[in-house]
Amino acid sequence: MNIDYFPKTKVTGVAFCNRTNERAKLSKYIKIGRHCWIQEYRRHGKTSLVEQTIDDIHAANDIKIVYQRVHLRFTSDIDNVVKKIITAIDNLTHSILTSKLDSKDLNHLLHRGSEILSSVYQKLTPSLRIENTKLQVSTTITYDLDTLEAALKGLDKLANKFEFRAVLFIDEFQEIGKLKNFMQVESAIRECLEDAKSTTFILAGSERALMRQAMTDQKRPLYNQTQTFELSRIKAEHYQVHLNKLAIKRWNEELNSKAFERVMFLTQRHPYYVNSLCDELWLNDTAPTAEDVSDAWEYIIQVAARENAHEITSLTPNERKVIMGIAKGINTQMRSADVVRKLNLAPSSIKSAIDQLIKSDRIGLDIKTNTYYVVDPALATIAIQES
Repeated sequence: MNIDYFPKTKVTGVAFCNRTNERAKLSKYIKIGRHCWIQEYRRHGKTSLVEQTIDDIHAANDIKIVYQRVHLRFTSDIDNVVKKIITAIDNLTHSILTSKLDSKDLNHLLHRGSEILSSVYQKLTPSLRIENTKLQVSTTITYDLDTLEAALKGLDKLANKFEFRAVLFIDEFQEIGKLKNFMQVESAIRECLEDAKSTTFILAGSERALMRQAMTDQKRPLYNQTQTFELSRIKAEHYQVHLNKLAIKRWNEELNSKAFERVMFLTQRHPYYVNSLCDELWLNDTAPTAEDVSDAWEYIIQVAARENAHEITSLTPNERKVIMGIAKGINTQMRSADVVRKLNLAPSSIKSAIDQLIKSDRIGLDIKTNTYYVVDPALATIAIQES
């Protein structure tokens, strides 16, 4: 069977690289009902980590667990948010019922399932029906905040009744904060999150500044309600073990050490770009050299330049200067006389550009070394090439 070892989207199973400690910790939090806020940049593997951890829990088979992901990227209003979350609740309800009841006896499933739903979703009008020999669950036909609270609380009662752990992963959570009356949605979620006995909420988003506002602003409903779960980039030694296993499968030999080092240097261990670059290299009939890695990276850069053209052109001239400087190693003491001279910018202009670039997740600050870095390694390469 052909396996995609370097998928561009979610990565699980044999394609997943390490994160053993993070998976173990997240697994414990999920099992005890500790609600989590996963904090990391876009394309750094938040969804992959959650879904691999869910797979780990299933494999351990020590608790009964059901899982659903809600993606809020293209939400237009509160009703749309509510509908997406309730659809996930319907799916979780379906999983619990069909796991607990005999799904082969459809009449029994309908009768007993209807009784159960009526008892846990007391404020709603849940319904069961059979379509093409498959059970369809609907907890409600209306989508407002009162319905959302009732549905979330009903799900928790159902999971608790049958000793399941229900996991609701709300991705791109920061989108709620962009809507009118967003505080009401966050307040409704907080109430259910606080009262949950058998439901674990996992919140994540790719816009770090907005997520921090939602989770750490004392005026916001979800302040101090979740366990912060920071992700760092996978260590080089873990990538080396992972990639060498795949190299042996592909070419019956490990990666050349210089080729591996080149992969790590160019991608800066960014998960998306490690996968993108290796995806190109694994097309070769022979194990790649360092020169092959550089050639493949040039192709990755060309693709990234086209895909991110708008993002690059949207940068102000001062932001471009700062990114170019950071990419070339001018990355500390950014308002010093030396940096001011090299960038040819006033200290106030440098500060303003840095503040905006951090807010937009284009640069980050390594607290351990007090140095700035360009989050997207492709953007860093493009900046160097065009400087």
